[in-house]
Amino acid sequence: MKRLLICFLMIWALVQMMEGMGYANGVIRDSIGTISSGRGGTNLAASDNSALIYDNPSALSRMSGLNWELTMDLLSTNIEYKDPQNDKKAKDRILALPALAGTYKSKESRLAFGLRVFYPAGFAAEYDLIHGGDSPIYGVQTYKSQVSLLKVMPAVAWQVTDKLFLGTAIGPAFQSTGLDMPFTFQTGSLAGTPALINLKTSGTGYTWNLGLQYKFSEKLTLGAAYISKTDVTLKGDMDVDVTGHPVLEPLLTSLGAESTANYDLEMDFKWPQTIGGGVVYEPNPRHRFLMDVQWYQWASAFDDIQLKLSNGNNAGFNALQGGSSSLVDTLPLNWENSYAFKLGYEYHREKSTFQTGYIYNKNPVPNNTLTPLIPGILEHALSLGYDHKGQHWILSTAYQYSFGPKESVGTSKIIGGDFDNSTMEVNAHWIFFNLMYTY
Repeated sequence: MKRLLICFLMIWALVQMMEGMGYANGVIRDSIGTISSGRGGTNLAASDNSALIYDNPSALSRMSGLNWELTMDLLSTNIEYKDPQNDKKAKDRILALPALAGTYKSKESRLAFGLRVFYPAGFAAEYDLIHGGDSPIYGVQTYKSQVSLLKVMPAVAWQVTDKLFLGTAIGPAFQSTGLDMPFTFQTGSLAGTPALINLKTSGTGYTWNLGLQYKFSEKLTLGAAYISKTDVTLKGDMDVDVTGHPVLEPLLTSLGAESTANYDLEMDFKWPQTIGGGVVYEPNPRHRFLMDVQWYQWASAFDDIQLKLSNGNNAGFNALQGGSSSLVDTLPLNWENSYAFKLGYEYHREKSTFQTGYIYNKNPVPNNTLTPLIPGILEHALSLGYDHKGQHWILSTAYQYSFGPKESVGTSKIIGGDFDNSTMEVNAHWIFFNLMYTY
C-alpha cells in the first residue's frame, strides 16, 4: 500500500507539472494506452491492459493478480492553416500525456478493482496570424487554444459466470481551458464587436461508465460499453482589450475609461457520451483479430459554447452594454454525431507480441464552424505496436500516424469573417511507452 500511494503521488505531481503544456490534437483520443493503440485502439473485448478501466471495465475481472502500469504518450502535430491574409503552420511542440493505473483480482475472488489517472481528451493549437475578417484592425496577433480533460476513475468488476463479466467505473473529471485571440462577439449587446480576449478557466465534473463482456468460447469474446457524458462547470476570468479599435477606443477615452476590461467568466462545457461494441477472435494462440465500433453524441455536446461574463470592472464598457456589468455570448459549433470503426491484429510469440491496426473516424466538425483553434478533423489512423514480456513485467511501445483530408470553409457561421475562405489540413504522430509490472 505504501508503494501504491507513492506511485500515485508521483504521477499526480507529474500531471500537475505538465498541465500547462497542452495535450492532444482533436477532442477525444483515438485510443487510450499503449497496448490498445498498437492495434488500432481496439479494446472493448480485450482483457490485457488497464486502459480498459476507461474503455470497458468489465474486463478487469478477467485479469489476475496485482498489475501496475506507467504510461507516457508523446504527440507531435502538423497543422496547416490558410486564409486570404495567412498561410501558416501551427507552432511545433511535443506534447506529453502521462498516466498511471493499477488493477487487482485474487484467484479466489470474482471481484476485481482498478484505478486509472489519465487524459482521454483535449486539444491545443497556437499560431501568429494576421487578424482578418470584416474588421482587420489588430494586425499580427497570437491565436492560441488549450483545453485538457483529466479523469481519475476507480473501477470495480464482477465475474458473474464463467462466461459473463460486468464492470463499472466512476470518478471526478478535471478540466482547464485557455484561449488567447482576436474574437468577434457573436451575440448580445456587443455582437459584431472585434476585441482581443484572454480567458482562463478550470473546473470539475464527474464521469462514469458501464461495460460487459461475454466469452462465447476460448476463441470468441464480445464486449460492449457505455461512457457517460461529462459536464464540467468552468470558472475563471476573461480580459477584453479594444486598444486600436477606431471607434470604441476613442469613445471609451471620451468617457474617461480605459480600453481594457476584466470579467468573471463561467462556462458549461460538455463532453459527449459514447456507446460501443467489440469482438475478439483468436483462431489459435499465435493470431488474434479485433474489431470495435463506437458512436459519439457530439450533437448534444458541442452544439455551442456559452460565455457567461459578470462583474465587469470597466464603467465605460458597462455603459456600452446599457449599464450592465454582465453579458452572455454564444459561440456556435453545431458538431454532428459521429462514429469510429477500428480494426486490430496481433501476432504472438513466446515473449513477444507484434501489433498493427487501422482507425476510421467520421469527422464531426461542419465546415461552416471549423476554426484552426479546434483542429478536430483527423479521420484516419494507422498503428504499429510491440510488447516484450519478462518474468513479472511487460514493456510495450507503439506508433500511430493520424491524418485526414484538407477541409475548406466558405462563409463561416462564426460572425466577424475571421475564418471565411480558409482551409486547414492536419496530421499527427503519436509515440507510446508503457511498463506493466505484475506481482
